Amino acid sequence: MYLSLAAQHIQKEFVMSANQLKLLCLKAVMSMTDMSKTSIYCIKDFPKPVKIHGTGASAQSGSRWVEAEIQQWCRTRIEMRDAKGV
Repeated sequence: MYLSLAAQHIQKEFVMSANQLKLLCLKAVMSMTDMSKTSIYCIKDFPKPVKIHGTGASAQSGSRWVEAEIQQWCRTRIEMRDAKGV
């Protein structure tokens, strides 16, 4: 199959970002942010979880958070703090 250079570039970027995608369980988010479960669910601008539903006996289900979104949220909070000069 022949792909144009632009299509190859887009495909490469998609594969790279898909490889970097990581979903975190609640415990990991709590550890990363030092926040309680209640805070994570109640803070309005906190990243929303992704609902996952597994099948089969060993499948996991529940909520997971995108690691990059949590990191960006933390960076934004730091930038807000620094902008205020606190």
